[in-house]
Amino acid sequence: MILTSCPKCGRAGSSGASFFGGCYSPIAKFSLQVTLLFSWLGLVLNIGAGIYCIVTGDLVTGLIALVVGTPYLYAQAIVFSYVSKRL
Repeated sequence: MILTSCPKCGRAGSSGASFFGGCYSPIAKFSLQVTLLFSWLGLVLNIGAGIYCIVTGDLVTGLIALVVGTPYLYAQAIVFSYVSKRL
């Protein structure tokens, strides 16, 4: 029997039952939580490294870390937070 929608959430799919198995497996949830942890940790370390570079006199590297790296890592952490709440 091929499922056309998820039995738990009702989301429509096209690849049958295997299409829905990954989003509810415990390994997928665990790996998403680990990814979420690393994205927030990377954000905090990037802010710290940017401030450290500015304080030690490497102004360009510090500003690049703060202006470019921080928004990118913040967006990644927010997306993973949103996805982990939906599982």
